[in-house]
Amino acid sequence: MAGIALGLAIGVKWSGLYFLAALGIYTFIVDLNLRGRLGMPRVLAIGQGALNAIVLVVPAFGIYLLGWLGWITGSDGWGRTAKPSWYESLWDYHLNAYAFHTGLISPHPYQANAFEWLLSLRPTALFFERYEGSSACGVLTDCTVALTAIPNLVIWLGGLLAIIWLGLRNIRKFNAGSFGLVTGFLAGWLPWVFYLERTTFQFYAVAYAPYLVLALAFAMHAYWRKGVARGLKGRPGALAVLITSVVLFALYFLSIWMALPVPDFVWRMQMIFPFWI
Repeated sequence: MAGIALGLAIGVKWSGLYFLAALGIYTFIVDLNLRGRLGMPRVLAIGQGALNAIVLVVPAFGIYLLGWLGWITGSDGWGRTAKPSWYESLWDYHLNAYAFHTGLISPHPYQANAFEWLLSLRPTALFFERYEGSSACGVLTDCTVALTAIPNLVIWLGGLLAIIWLGLRNIRKFNAGSFGLVTGFLAGWLPWVFYLERTTFQFYAVAYAPYLVLALAFAMHAYWRKGVARGLKGRPGALAVLITSVVLFALYFLSIWMALPVPDFVWRMQMIFPFWI
């Protein structure tokens, strides 16, 4: 099932390949660690790793290819008849697409590289319009309507700190669950570090956003659990403050997540940093 899901992901966006590779590496490391703990020969993990690769890659490739079925069986698709056979044409299509996307360096006012994603330094403005005396404003006389890819900063920054903490924690003591969260984050972020010159945007980070949320939840649970074990009564209150902050930030940014009309001064207040505009 994992191979099928990853094949579907790759069919939507090629960056799914990074997750396919990361999951393969993850299963190998987890198996290697488990064999060591059980006193089993670690060398056997190589064979298991090869089997895992087959189980993941074969169905992923099959599902991905199935997504091209309409293009393969037709004759009007872009580049379909570029080569004598469909598989040569498909390969040529992929080469052209890869060359275009890796060489895309056109300047854009809202471009942001992988390091800027981490702190949401340049969120993407997807839509912006000011209206005067328009029905788009509803009960307002004048309004601003904006749609911007700004994350919930409490989750975004808290999740990043949680990922760093989990990474350091796994260096000291390996845990398959938390290591999986770090692996997922790295699969969605690390490959883009090698394309810093390419035109990229903050919304690309949506691929690793779930792992920030899960990492933050994992860290919160660990914080609460340790507090219970030590009889520390203040920790539930601290967690309540964090959760309340998440809700308040969500309400604060709601209008620019849903493109709701607001007075212009409200939008300017939402642009917390000048480099967001």
